[in-house]
Amino acid sequence: MSQHSRRVLLGLAAGMTIMMAMPAVTLAEHVKEPSTGVGFDPIRKWGKFKMRCIGTCLREKGPFDVYAGCFYVDLAQGKAKLLEFLATPAAGGAYKDGKLDKAKLLKNEAFYQWLIKADLPTSIDMTFVRDVSGDKIKGAYLEGLTKFMKDKGVMNKFLNQTTGDIQKWQHLTLNTFPGGKVVFQYAGKTKQAIVSKDLAQGLLSIYFGKPPLKEAIKRSLVKNIHLLLK
Repeated sequence: MSQHSRRVLLGLAAGMTIMMAMPAVTLAEHVKEPSTGVGFDPIRKWGKFKMRCIGTCLREKGPFDVYAGCFYVDLAQGKAKLLEFLATPAAGGAYKDGKLDKAKLLKNEAFYQWLIKADLPTSIDMTFVRDVSGDKIKGAYLEGLTKFMKDKGVMNKFLNQTTGDIQKWQHLTLNTFPGGKVVFQYAGKTKQAIVSKDLAQGLLSIYFGKPPLKEAIKRSLVKNIHLLLK
């Protein structure tokens, strides 16, 4: 083998070593939705808020995967308010002697109702794994919010923010903040904030209300709720 050929092979081997090493680093730094392999940052910041991913989900429609989702809750306020809830009879004894019985908590409907009304900084980040038309997205939110919202004027104001189609790998992100502030990020564009507790609770109710979007999604999005107590 010539010296030139040896150099070429060594260069290729080095390149392959780098390529093989890169995914390992990426995977270590992200929380993965297991069905799609879509990764999410374990911690994300929004202004003064530091939010932790406490669960992921897969949204399906018929035989198709639609998006991978990740639910974030502010670490400081999430821990403080969760501990307050766990100290109440509504928690059903899921927290004793400093230990959380996660299985008992996730079966407790009162926990989800608390989560909807807790007025926490939260974020639901959705990475789409297929193209979806804006009309279908608007229709899905209309169907979901109609079940939980009373203020139809505010609901329509939110629905008007769902403009344009979503392409594969684009994001929708629902952010709620104390006081009922909702900030919707649609395919890379941050929409004008809407302040309405009815809307904030309605959006969370789509995932955690009764009935939820899907029972498996409801529980999967909070499967690591214990991370807030660390």
